[in-house]
Amino acid sequence: MGSLCFALGPVPAVVSWLGPRSDSMVYVVGAVFFTTAAALSFLDVVDGGHGRGVDGRRPERTWWQPHSSDWWADGVQLVGTLAFNVTTTMALAQNWTVRQQNVRVWVPDAVGSVCFLVSSGIAMVAAAAVGRRFRADDTAWWVAVFNLAGSVAFGLSALGAFVLPATGDLAAPKLDALGTSVGGVCFLVASVLLIPEAREAGT
Repeated sequence: MGSLCFALGPVPAVVSWLGPRSDSMVYVVGAVFFTTAAALSFLDVVDGGHGRGVDGRRPERTWWQPHSSDWWADGVQLVGTLAFNVTTTMALAQNWTVRQQNVRVWVPDAVGSVCFLVSSGIAMVAAAAVGRRFRADDTAWWVAVFNLAGSVAFGLSALGAFVLPATGDLAAPKLDALGTSVGGVCFLVASVLLIPEAREAGT
């Protein structure tokens, strides 16, 4: 749902249909879904990636796992989603100066995008480190690839969203919109692929 919101939010027809204010709320809702999913994923990591043990009890949660790539990838991603919550909420405000827009909207947007890039990079490196090699029939690789592609697209979007002090205009509005939409589509595909990946893993 979060990916779908970011994929559709920049589409001109959607903006025209909803109006700028309601369209901005689409991003707010999408960011909440992103954070919810990231939080659940992170909790799965600290829970050991499994549910109840053979005795019916849940394993003790381990919050600090500095040697776990999953812990770092999911933790950094969670921080990024929180940053997107800030930027989407702040973007609802109006009549800000250029500096206020860049500090309150663009900076958390950039932070969130960097976090997503780092998280996706960690996931790709971790996959290679355990001996995985890219194969067209390997769903896990496609999930990682689409997540990385979405993160790159969000990063490009953040570059385009910087407000130029001299004019008060976005640096590259088309790049901002296209990067957000393409990133949303990539994350949507990756999330859908998690279903067959889970089946292949036998979870």
